[in-house]
Amino acid sequence: MPHDETLKNLIADGRKIALKAEVGDEDLGPFAQLPGTWANEPELPGAGFNMISLPFAPEDGALDYRLLVNRYNETLEFDLVDKAVANRGIERGDSLTETDQFVVTLDYMQSVVQVAAADFPESGLAGESGLGIHREPGLWLHMKNHCIDGMDIARLSTVPHGDSVLALGTSRVIDGPPGIPAVDALVQGATTDLEHPYMSPYKHFHDNPFEGQLQDEQGRPKMRLQYLQIVGLDFFPRKDGKEGLMIWPHISLNTLVRQ
Repeated sequence: MPHDETLKNLIADGRKIALKAEVGDEDLGPFAQLPGTWANEPELPGAGFNMISLPFAPEDGALDYRLLVNRYNETLEFDLVDKAVANRGIERGDSLTETDQFVVTLDYMQSVVQVAAADFPESGLAGESGLGIHREPGLWLHMKNHCIDGMDIARLSTVPHGDSVLALGTSRVIDGPPGIPAVDALVQGATTDLEHPYMSPYKHFHDNPFEGQLQDEQGRPKMRLQYLQIVGLDFFPRKDGKEGLMIWPHISLNTLVRQ
């Protein structure tokens, strides 16, 4: 695969690790604006929103899960950059051809503190304001070449449940703000009828929207980082007659500003 000039320069310079990533570093590609620290605005406490279903055994035995929603503050730090990380490879044909892939990585650390929370059925486990609820180290990867199906970015993360994640994706540039689509928050493999007794936690928050301490603010243009993340958690056999486990959406979304 022919290399563009940026990739040629990257390979020529060799692998380099910088303890402080710089904003605008073209080698970071779509991550060039990320270096530094991002956080929720102090005047907008609890702008982050999270929803997750958790296995739970209430005393009356009517359900086997609870639905937890919370508002949170987040700090997201991007610092160390590792350039020209080589994934070695060859292509076999009439002769052997080197097909090394080169990656630029950006370290991150995510810290999340709860501002307000509620669950249903009420468990006494939702936690108070100021509770640390998540900490996640990881890497964002920019693949400089040999991108299959256009997948030029990846995320490596480790969470303290003993889980690690590798997610592949594509990057693109758009005009205007990002479009955050509507999300189906209901469990897959049960029923969509909120009047069904099994769906009572969802009906509770449908009828009583959880806003926590969120206050809206308009009219101040800033550099913003927005995300919507949906993780499917598989537990309990499906109730719709199909094989497999039900899929419970874990939804998180937030808007951060550079500090």
